[in-house]
Amino acid sequence: LIPTINSSPTPSCDYNLLQIDFDFGTYRIINDGIYCLSENIIFNPLPPDQELSSKSPNSIDPFLWFPKDNTSYPGCRSLQNGPFALGFFSVISIETSNVIIDLQEYEI
Repeated sequence: LIPTINSSPTPSCDYNLLQIDFDFGTYRIINDGIYCLSENIIFNPLPPDQELSSKSPNSIDPFLWFPKDNTSYPGCRSLQNGPFALGFFSVISIETSNVIIDLQEYEI
């Protein structure tokens, strides 16, 4: 056997991302650094409660899944003049330079 040499070792992480970081919506990266997943991530922000889940999707308020905090998610209240006027459009939004995202073999 020939030993495998990792020529690009995993850099240390500045931020470790967990499922809870995504439970309420898009994770906004506003600081540079190395972001590492620490577990698999399932993105389903603001899911309906059990009662609503049993109803037809057409009978559920279409804005249920929109962010509510206009400070954290600009544009969500007015539905204009901000990236979140469309609701949660991504799992992670990178809003600065010099960012590395290391999945560390986890999945989103």
